[in-house]
Amino acid sequence: MAIWKKLTEEEAERIWDENLTRFSEHSPFQMYVWGEYKRALGWQPVYLIAEDGSGDIKAMMLGFLRRFPLKVGLLWCEGGPVGEITTWDKNLEKTIAHETGVKRLYCRIRCDRERNINDTLALNHQGWMRSWFSMTSSFTMVLDLEKSE
Repeated sequence: MAIWKKLTEEEAERIWDENLTRFSEHSPFQMYVWGEYKRALGWQPVYLIAEDGSGDIKAMMLGFLRRFPLKVGLLWCEGGPVGEITTWDKNLEKTIAHETGVKRLYCRIRCDRERNINDTLALNHQGWMRSWFSMTSSFTMVLDLEKSE
């Protein structure tokens, strides 16, 4: 079982990108500099890692927090989380709520990993559900830069 923990700003600046790039599905929207960009836009970056019993990082999540009255929070995660999908469980939600001090949390992710049925079933089993409201078209365009003009 993995344990989620929040990194300090200093820890995140020092180790975040190096560990993030170890995951094959890492995204530029999960990089430390993207968190600093979003901070400049008024969001609070929250750097979370899931470690196993031996201290190996199994998953990472950069979320962007907005606080509202009555200790309500919105956490937006673009491009992630990354790593083992089985770690994206209730412990992640509890860690976010505890570390941010919010009482009510709406967490929305836009994961960049390729969708497959096993991941969908695992996320559904862990309590995640697909939003009723789409924020984008949910389509991706890929440009092959290998081809000559």
